[in-house]
Amino acid sequence: MNYRGLIRGFSCLLFLAGFVRAEPISGIGEQAVRGREFRAIDEKDKKKVRVTGQVQKAGKIELTRGMTLKKAIEKAGGFSPLANRKKVKITRKGKTMTHNLQSGDGPVLQAGDSIYVPERLF
Repeated sequence: MNYRGLIRGFSCLLFLAGFVRAEPISGIGEQAVRGREFRAIDEKDKKKVRVTGQVQKAGKIELTRGMTLKKAIEKAGGFSPLANRKKVKITRKGKTMTHNLQSGDGPVLQAGDSIYVPERLF
């Protein structure tokens, strides 16, 4: 079969409705192409982070060089009045880290990071 793509390790470049990169959910190389599910990643989303939870404007924001966790939340309109600033979570490559933004700016973000600002109890 011709997959019209380039297979290298865990990812392949497929020619679908424009140029879209697809990564296999499981498996590697050519074995992953045959009969496996793929999650398409639009090239425009490669340099973005997702901000959700208790922020003014949840959604994807453009990642800039050296952007910190606090700066990303500011780009999402800032914290909502119900935000828990002490337990802001970043999920990166399947691992979740919790950060206190009442003291400091938090870590520098990487493409694909997901930020979640939980609601405070009181």
